[in-house]
Amino acid sequence: DNNNNGRESSTSSRSGDHSDKNDMGSENNGDGNTQHEKDKLIKILQDSGLNVTADIKAKLPTWDEVTSLYGSKARIIGLETCKDFQSIIPETDAYIGPSGIFNTGTNLLAELLLNYCSLPKRQADMQKAFNDNKKRLKSGMLWHVPWGKHNPISWRTHHKASVGGEGVEQTHVLPVVTIKDPFHWMGSMCRHPYAADWPHGDKLCPHLLYEKSGKPVPVKVPFRSNKVSHYESLVGLWNDWYGDYLAIHDFPRLIIRFEDLLFHLDEVMTQVCQYGGGTLINQENGMSLNQGSAKPGHHGSNGLLDAMLRYGHDDNRIDNMSTDELKYANDSLRKDLIELFGYNNP
Repeated sequence: DNNNNGRESSTSSRSGDHSDKNDMGSENNGDGNTQHEKDKLIKILQDSGLNVTADIKAKLPTWDEVTSLYGSKARIIGLETCKDFQSIIPETDAYIGPSGIFNTGTNLLAELLLNYCSLPKRQADMQKAFNDNKKRLKSGMLWHVPWGKHNPISWRTHHKASVGGEGVEQTHVLPVVTIKDPFHWMGSMCRHPYAADWPHGDKLCPHLLYEKSGKPVPVKVPFRSNKVSHYESLVGLWNDWYGDYLAIHDFPRLIIRFEDLLFHLDEVMTQVCQYGGGTLINQENGMSLNQGSAKPGHHGSNGLLDAMLRYGHDDNRIDNMSTDELKYANDSLRKDLIELFGYNNP
């Protein structure tokens, strides 16, 4: 990892080795029973309040399929920087805020932080809050980082988001960045491109290369009308956006995988909250995901079951991608990012 220099860590509170792609652990017990291999996913769905029917069970991936895509352990990058956040930032004015490029679960993370994490020194103020926005501001669990959750990290201290940007000292915010497997992410961008602009269509997406010339299809993103960023392709957007966050060593930041919010919720949220100086709340019945979408205003957004079916299988990772485009993606995606976050090339 050229950007690592020994300063990044991939950490699990319950296990040590993160490189194991196929460790079934206690979920399989070697009996080879397909139903038993789905027990972990069934429990996640049941905890969300979903009635898991036989039809749903049949469609679910096995735990072995999930670990073949993401490994058997969660990955959290930057935990070693959090002691600095806790020691430098005043406890009464600390914040935790989600960040991430489009389609990576920032809304889901924001809800989870508000539901399950609290900064102790802010509890008294939070009780005085009279609406959700005030509650977030007073609790320190922001809807997003105040420079704008989708904006590049270079915007920190140089921009205030129109929503949630006022009244927050940006250097007092711990960014928790969500990342998604780049192949699944490109599929998400085809369904919901947001501000990203490149020539594509239902049958021509992700459209990484021009068919005739074989050259990359450039992507432009007007993060603001007067601030347009240009990227070599969708691959370049993923590489550059997360590469810039990974290269940060001047201030604390955490980077977590969207997929770990689906499959390792307790572990990830416990560490994010505690390393941000918070304490867990609402733990009487454990943590659970909402079975509905985390984006109630976004047509077609994935609910929990749909997300588990989509991201637990690798069937649709390379939909509509030509052989040349697949080769381009595999060759061009930053190998340090792929390796660090435990993703793999199809």
